[in-house]
Amino acid sequence: MKKELHAIFKGCVQGVFFRATIVRHADNFPITGTVQNLSDGSVELYAQGEEATLLTFLNTITQNPGSARLTSVTHDLSEITTPLSSFQIKY
Repeated sequence: MKKELHAIFKGCVQGVFFRATIVRHADNFPITGTVQNLSDGSVELYAQGEEATLLTFLNTITQNPGSARLTSVTHDLSEITTPLSSFQIKY
């Protein structure tokens, strides 16, 4: 059953191509979603797919964050409210 992952990444995550890194990782998984900068300096991720795939995707991001330096990652899984058709950066 497909789920929705919501994650917040904190640390040095803006201005270091972290969102682009997440999109590159997403290209390797059968998922859809969005990633965007938040006004508090963090990055927010929504991803949809099979639960095990989403958790592997999240682990890939945290283990390979590119130039970002993560100090905190929080996440939760829930039912999908609005299905997404692609994976993209929101501006």
